[in-house]
Amino acid sequence: MSVLLETTQGDLVIDLLWESCPKSCTNFIKLCKLKYFNYTPIPIIRKNKLAYLGDKPDGNNSSIWGFSKDKPASKFFTPELQKPGSTDITFKEKGTVAFTTVPSKGRDGFNHEELLADSQFCISLTENYEPDTELAIFGTVVEGLDTLDKINEVVTDFSGKPLLPVLVLHSHILDDPFDDVDGVSYPDESPPPSPGQIELIAEAFNQEPADTGDNEENGNGSASGVKTKADRDATAQALTLEIIGDLPFAEVKPEENVLFVCKLNPVTQAEDLELIFSRFGKILSCEVIRDPETGDSLQYAFIEFDRQEDCERAYLKMEGVLIDDRRIHVDFSQSVSKLAGAWRNKSNAKRQSVHGTRFQSSSGRSHHRSPSPPRQPASYKKRDDDKWSDRRHESSSRRDNDRYSSSSRRSGSDKYGRDHRSTASSDRDRYRHSHRDKDERSYRDRDSRSSRYDRDERSSRYDRDERSSRDERSSRDDRSSRDDRSSRDRDRGHRSRQRDGDEGRRSHRESSSRR
Repeated sequence: MSVLLETTQGDLVIDLLWESCPKSCTNFIKLCKLKYFNYTPIPIIRKNKLAYLGDKPDGNNSSIWGFSKDKPASKFFTPELQKPGSTDITFKEKGTVAFTTVPSKGRDGFNHEELLADSQFCISLTENYEPDTELAIFGTVVEGLDTLDKINEVVTDFSGKPLLPVLVLHSHILDDPFDDVDGVSYPDESPPPSPGQIELIAEAFNQEPADTGDNEENGNGSASGVKTKADRDATAQALTLEIIGDLPFAEVKPEENVLFVCKLNPVTQAEDLELIFSRFGKILSCEVIRDPETGDSLQYAFIEFDRQEDCERAYLKMEGVLIDDRRIHVDFSQSVSKLAGAWRNKSNAKRQSVHGTRFQSSSGRSHHRSPSPPRQPASYKKRDDDKWSDRRHESSSRRDNDRYSSSSRRSGSDKYGRDHRSTASSDRDRYRHSHRDKDERSYRDRDSRSSRYDRDERSSRYDRDERSSRDERSSRDDRSSRDDRSSRDRDRGHRSRQRDGDEGRRSHRESSSRR
């Protein structure tokens, strides 16, 4: 015996333990035949634990015997609880299906020995899960474990409620061995969804609800559906911002007298915008947002008017106006940063006032942990319970004046101690001066060592330069002496050759004359 559930995340096929728990299986399968689970949301998803199904949005849950017309019956029934070892199916397996139970209520209070169930059931989303309450197992998921993974990955808030609805769309009975419950009329086909269910389905699939005649007759046309969807999207986004701490609370609304102006020219100044928009009414503030590092304009601004009517007139008239060769875009501001900043300042001030408690010192005087009072916002009004704060600061200022006056009387100087100082301060000064002298001596020694090193370095560099210049001069002298010797040798050879030539010519003349 099996049942097919169609959900917005996929299909689930559930096999029922109809032999070991017939009453629970009869309740579940007859509710499916009644189309009880159609278009019902999954209200709670506990990550890696359980997903709860079968709850009506109005909270009016009932078993199949609560719909009987023959005799009035309770909305609850007594399910079969699985004894240890009676079945192989436990919560150690992924996809275990079980009814949630509550203790019965009698004259003497709650009876935890007798557990009751209605239409709510749960499915385990992981293996080896150990439930913390008594659950009546009646089936297991045999097809659609990937659908359970998708359900487990749905984004939820802290309480486990999905941010986008997850719905059971239809239920189909694949096999039904039980007789119908007396007095219950079962529909031949699935009834059409109500307008509220249509909006839930559209929101689950991220679509706009269809425009039907029934919706218009009920005053819930397509425009109303779109508005409802937009409101729900805005609520979900605000809830997300509240969770991450960007908003003080999800229902916070932006100020209605502030305009958002964008597509500005980078050269447009706040004074120019204030002059242009001031013709619509008094302007409380006008700020062009700039880069905190470079100071360049980010080309958008916020303009706060004194009255909301002036803000609306400026919104209607200034859209697409040409300012500094740029056509601007004007819209109502959706920023709540100023409100969030005021809320944080108020919270911090309250926290500081709580932790700024008094304590008794060893000298018997009463001191404060935070000597300076926390800054209050501009709209802060003094209340009667601030008397302690005033008395605290008066006592602190009076104590400071007494300390200055007593020190002046002891030392014979003014309250700043400019003429004479006490013995303790003299000792501190002597200690400070001695250490300063040591530091100065160490600095002087270090400077002398560095100067000595510099002198040695300079002298060695001078010696090297002197040796190199001396060597260069000696080599130059050697080259010049060699050149002189070679020139003298050349002159000497020339003269000797000339002398030999003269002697030869003279001897030739003498020999010719003798002949």
